[in-house]
Amino acid sequence: MLFVHVALDDADSHYGGCTTYVTYRVVKDLLRRGFSLAGLPALVRLNPYVPFKTRGNAATRFTLVVEDESRVCDVVDHVVSLVCEYSEHRGKASPGVAVLVTRSLEVPEVLRWLYLKAIRDVVTLDIVSEVCGVVGVKLFGGKGRVGAAAALGVSFDDATYELLVYSDPSKKRNVRLDLSYVELLDWLTHPLTFANVDLEDEKILISPAGPDPVLVGVRGDSPIHVVLFVSSLLPYIGDVVEGWLLYKTNQATELHVDHLPPRSYTYMPSRDVGLVRSVERTRARHVRVVTNKDKLFVYRHLGKIAAVLEDSIGLVVEWWGGRKLDSDGYYTYVEGLRVLSSRLVEVRNPRCPKCGARLESCGRGRLRCRRCGYIIEKLVRELHAVKLRMRELLSLPKLSEHRHLMKPTSRIGLEGLALEFPEPPPLWIV
Repeated sequence: MLFVHVALDDADSHYGGCTTYVTYRVVKDLLRRGFSLAGLPALVRLNPYVPFKTRGNAATRFTLVVEDESRVCDVVDHVVSLVCEYSEHRGKASPGVAVLVTRSLEVPEVLRWLYLKAIRDVVTLDIVSEVCGVVGVKLFGGKGRVGAAAALGVSFDDATYELLVYSDPSKKRNVRLDLSYVELLDWLTHPLTFANVDLEDEKILISPAGPDPVLVGVRGDSPIHVVLFVSSLLPYIGDVVEGWLLYKTNQATELHVDHLPPRSYTYMPSRDVGLVRSVERTRARHVRVVTNKDKLFVYRHLGKIAAVLEDSIGLVVEWWGGRKLDSDGYYTYVEGLRVLSSRLVEVRNPRCPKCGARLESCGRGRLRCRRCGYIIEKLVRELHAVKLRMRELLSLPKLSEHRHLMKPTSRIGLEGLALEFPEPPPLWIV
């Protein structure tokens, strides 16, 4: 028995198409031909800050079980031809396929290294070619070979699920969902599904409005709850549905900002801790921040992060986001913030040891009591905590502004839960 690990990337463009839809069509075709998959397909989000991505910077991976070794070459050729047929070929789209044939479900450790590097760094085709040459990965196609090779190495210490519902691209129309009904389903499945609706803006988040064939996408930690959520929406979208596919994903795991190197450069994720020294609002109401470690920039549309930073001068904060370069050097585009200190401190003169009144300066480094006239020859001052503000320690953008890898607050404490469910669950593909 052989396992054929297949990954693909860059099958979409800004004009249309979707890498996950191409995967759906390929998997559906292979299942009809009698092949089986080892587990669910994986939806792999890579570095969200690279400039040459299309939309969500997603690659996919699935593993075929092939019992007849003589069929492997034909299977690989068939998969590559299907990817070429279903992919978008306009604009920046440059689909690529990576294939690894093994006798084990495990892939070489160096591919795991490549996967993590592609999430936290910029990976060139030279690096990919060298790694793939060592472990025997076959590459086909264009620039998508980079993301496809990285997706081969995906492994999950934490995971979530996403069920994507597709329509025929030639027939797609935007579905109209009832906000109150989606809110009800969100409440019934909370916290095992997440990012369904932005209550702050009263905005439905599960129905994208882009040119891709995705009608609905529901994410969660429980595959059962995700399938039930989508099944409850069928009366609204059933007449245009071609099918759906459930993915195991690294979305909402914050893997891109965990265990970062000490220094980050352009197009890399960044995470650090420092003291806020100054905050400035621009004319467009964005926020520029100077810390003792870095320069930060926060766009106003992210919500409360800008206001929290504006009120955090003199406090120690932890921030994370994307690294960029402008004419003044490097800065970090902030996408998350945690306030680590909230005690405001001011310097005061001590009290008089005789009468208890507050001393005042009388020049030449001396302090004098206004009430009794007592004088201290040496200027001594004390630190005094004047206020302890109750404030939110963690600040994240509005749900509608979350990138795919960012972890919503509802997932805190649920890390690893998705790995406990058996897979694939019923109705994982339709």
